[in-house]
Amino acid sequence: MLEINGVVMPAPLPYTVNMQDLDGSSGRAADGGMIRDRIGTKRSINLEWANVTNSEAALILSAVSPIFFTAIYDDPLEGENTVKTFYVGDRATSKGAITGFTAKVSFNIIER
Repeated sequence: MLEINGVVMPAPLPYTVNMQDLDGSSGRAADGGMIRDRIGTKRSINLEWANVTNSEAALILSAVSPIFFTAIYDDPLEGENTVKTFYVGDRATSKGAITGFTAKVSFNIIER
């Protein structure tokens, strides 16, 4: 299940959860060893839907329109459904030949 901004989303295609470490002061010591100040780990999720109705496409895009929003998703590191706050990156849609349908909706959400 994927819920964004309190709205249960239509089932997306299989999605990718990326985990990025955020570093403060990091670099190399004189001996070449890594010195790392990890200050946090954040998620970004690549989401895509195919062949959704125009209404579903509008629902999906409206859910990510606020500057920040919550999402409930299956987090592989947590091993369960998790709630985090995200913002959205660039959004893309593709229209197909079938009237009333959107061929593709895709975007990344990035943890705040």
